Amino acid sequence: MAHDLLVIVPCGQKKLWDAHPEAGPVMAQDAYTGGPFSLNRQFAETFADSWLILSAKYGFIDPEFLVPGPYNVTFKRKVTAPISITELREQRSQRGLDRFSQVIGLGGKEYRAAIEGTFKGTSTELHFPFSGLPIGKSMQATKRAIEDNKPLGNQVKRGLIQTRDSVILAIKECDQLGRDRFLKKYGFRPAKRYFLTYNERLYDSKAIVGVAYGYENPQEGPLKPTSFSGGAATVQRCLEQLEFEITLSDQGASLNPEPSQPNPDGEGTVDVEMSCQHLHHRLNQAPAFTFPLPLDQFPANGIYILFEEGEQAHDMKRIVRIGTHTGNNQLRPRLSQHFINERKDRSIFRKNIGRCLLNKNNDPFLEDWQRDLTTRAAKEQWADKIDFAKQAEIENQVSDYMRSRMRVAVFEVPDKEQRLLLESRIISTVSSCEECGPSEDWLGQHSPKQKIRDSGLWQVNELYKTPFSEKELDNLFDLLPPQLIGFFENELTRERLPQFGDDWTPDCDPWKLLQRDFTASDYITTFRDAVGIHLAVRQLLWGGPSEPMFTWFINRTFAADTPQSDIDSATERLVNDQNYFWNCVDCHRRYPAGYMHEGYIDNPKNVEQGSYCMACAQNYGVVY
Repeated sequence: MAHDLLVIVPCGQKKLWDAHPEAGPVMAQDAYTGGPFSLNRQFAETFADSWLILSAKYGFIDPEFLVPGPYNVTFKRKVTAPISITELREQRSQRGLDRFSQVIGLGGKEYRAAIEGTFKGTSTELHFPFSGLPIGKSMQATKRAIEDNKPLGNQVKRGLIQTRDSVILAIKECDQLGRDRFLKKYGFRPAKRYFLTYNERLYDSKAIVGVAYGYENPQEGPLKPTSFSGGAATVQRCLEQLEFEITLSDQGASLNPEPSQPNPDGEGTVDVEMSCQHLHHRLNQAPAFTFPLPLDQFPANGIYILFEEGEQAHDMKRIVRIGTHTGNNQLRPRLSQHFINERKDRSIFRKNIGRCLLNKNNDPFLEDWQRDLTTRAAKEQWADKIDFAKQAEIENQVSDYMRSRMRVAVFEVPDKEQRLLLESRIISTVSSCEECGPSEDWLGQHSPKQKIRDSGLWQVNELYKTPFSEKELDNLFDLLPPQLIGFFENELTRERLPQFGDDWTPDCDPWKLLQRDFTASDYITTFRDAVGIHLAVRQLLWGGPSEPMFTWFINRTFAADTPQSDIDSATERLVNDQNYFWNCVDCHRRYPAGYMHEGYIDNPKNVEQGSYCMACAQNYGVVY
């Protein structure tokens, strides 16, 4: 064993108290009972004399540390108030962890970020041998490292791909097919920030890595875009370990990148993907209104966020537009220009949707639609040349599309400068996120504007600029209403009531809920308040391997006088929406979408097309 090596093992959500709620304080090494923790503990005890557990609540703790009782704090959810980097650095100094020349960090990218932040500026050499691997492959690699007695062997050290040759083969295929055909063939979107530079040419880094994996593993084939994450913590490090150059870009998919913006807080680079996930999580918990909009309930000054039916990101409703206003008390008039007043020259949003509708149908009226008729002179110039009846028809189509598919969330920001800054930060964060993009069926795919197609947003300004820093994101969250934690039973009335706040507490046992037969009332409910009637849906997220977490999101908000029949119809549509729930083709049980296996399974006994639940997927060799 190495005496100058420290192994840091992540804690786990699955704990002893889940099965034995009566148990009192227990040592940390016995408190976490999930399979990944047990395997990581075995790795630590095999290769190092010293190992610690990194708890999102307590920080660096010894295996013998007495954990008082159950808790639910995770680095993935800032709202659970995980320990800060500043506190971790203080623990590092107090415990003298700088004395170790090498540290091996286990766990996902959140734990890696915490460890890197803790040891920043020290001489300690950090290793993350399984970083960037999908969960199943990470556990397989950990087992192999123990069996081969090679904690940092080449097979483990480089993660997703092992050789430069496989990357070069993927690059050559991209050159032969051309960028667009290459991305379409393998289902990848254009890169937004991370580009592989080779022979003075730029390539979409995540797509190249996914295809290179197929060259190295021909029996498995190339990786699907959904089976691994992009960004600095995975693709960039993987390629840099193979001595390739990565170029960061603020210009989206233009392939003419410029240097990336620094973190506004001055603390290195920004984890855009994690910031975007937190941003989506909080904004998905805000009331989301459908047309007709209750404008009289909206603040006079603020920011609006639009979600669109059928668009998902981070397992939630995807943000498709962010907007604000410069004049005082103009939020409501601005939304009226988009949703009510049918004048495309007063709303670039309406004009862009009209462009897509016309372009999708190869309608020659697109040329006339793009003309700006705001001024009297322009109207007089084109009065005899434009079919205004046709224009009114397209305006109606735009209204129908927006009113039937868009959901609007708003929050108050009285100060103009703060509004404009927050708008820019939200747009930059969402547009720069490698994990956040449009579906194949999104209407914006037909936009004549490349920036709309590439970003997945109904806008072209403020894209790919400076994303949120951690401090700025916290400041934004302070402006938002309290988040929906869950539904808890009133001891007196036995009625289940919504609870709001910042201290996240689960209102169910995730594994027990997944084992029950599907009932809509377990996953969908409504509640009323002064704003209206909220339709809430419970969705499954993952804090880590074997760490399911259920979180409530507000799917949509109805006016207080909405007929019950309309709410029942919306609930029924939600039950059958595959963005939220699926039937397993093997066991035929219904599950939340987060419990469905994303990859292909070769099962000759079942020719039915569809998805497998994770439980059934494991019967065919899938490891989570």
